[in-house]
Amino acid sequence: MNMSLKINVMNVMKYGKLLYNFPIKIKYISIDKNKSTNYVKNKMVGILIKKQIFKKAVHRNRIKRLFRSAYLLNKYLLEDNINNNNKIYYIVFIYQGSFLPTFKLINCSLNKICSYLKFFVK
Repeated sequence: MNMSLKINVMNVMKYGKLLYNFPIKIKYISIDKNKSTNYVKNKMVGILIKKQIFKKAVHRNRIKRLFRSAYLLNKYLLEDNINNNNKIYYIVFIYQGSFLPTFKLINCSLNKICSYLKFFVK
């Protein structure tokens, strides 16, 4: 669940397609495996939380933990379509809210947005 390459994150933020369901925004980009020579997995996932909104690292880390657990529960919505395609997907989840969320809010929002993404990934 780690997107370590800064260039990939910058490319996703600059050229990626956007889906939004409050308080989560998703930017994603797909690349053909044939065009890319250095790929590791079928998908790479990242989580971004603005430091200007949440000043304390404790709050940002808590939101990231909520995202990770909600993503693990909902990733089956994406797995079938992503594994069958001959593409690599870079997905960035961006938290847009200005308040500390509950797991229920993150899970519902992530479930809806992963369902939307399932139809756009084809």
